[in-house]
Amino acid sequence: MRLKEMVRAEQREGPVSGSSSPAEAPQRGATTPRIAVTLLADDRLTLEGARVVLGSVPELLLVQDDRRDTADVLLYFAADASDRVISAVEEYVRTNARLQIVLVLDRISESRLARVVGLGVANVLIREQCGFAQVARTVVAAREGHGNVPSYLLGPLLRRMREEEGDGGAAPHGLEPRELRVLGLLAEGLDTIQIAQRLNYSDRTIKTIIQRVISTLEARNRVHAVARAIRVGVI
Repeated sequence: MRLKEMVRAEQREGPVSGSSSPAEAPQRGATTPRIAVTLLADDRLTLEGARVVLGSVPELLLVQDDRRDTADVLLYFAADASDRVISAVEEYVRTNARLQIVLVLDRISESRLARVVGLGVANVLIREQCGFAQVARTVVAAREGHGNVPSYLLGPLLRRMREEEGDGGAAPHGLEPRELRVLGLLAEGLDTIQIAQRLNYSDRTIKTIIQRVISTLEARNRVHAVARAIRVGVI
């Protein structure tokens, strides 16, 4: 019954496109290429339910595991970030360097969260706090490099990383003062629009700065960039 209720709830919420979301899911036009998604789950019921609901989302194209090298996003439903889940994420990242990861978990500890973020995972959702509509929006946003970690987990994660800072080696060079300011605001949990308002820049300028920061830090996405910056003492 729980799965059926979730499906009905998503149908009431309406289409994914244009829905507001903390993950900053962008508007996507009809001509925009669909996002290729590899779907994994710990149990068959969740896997089949996710295939039915997410397979009907126009922005998404579900691909088989044997085509993982063509995927844009790995969407993984699991009870927690177990060693098996982490090993699977590591394997997928090795075979597809551009792959973005979205984890939908029942629970996750601070230490496990720090570990998966260190792998470049920028999107972690808690299953009881989201439905398939939010999952779909997060997948769309993840393809654009956005991150989504629950706010109550983000604070402890940043504190833990700052306690461990300095373990990553010498700080990277090449970040300009305004890039450091943007990076610091990302670490505080601000999104693109909020940072633009805070610094009196356009949204486009902030997006350009963020992409340079990600490139300079050799990160996979925004959350990974913040994690790397904290570990080496940049912020």
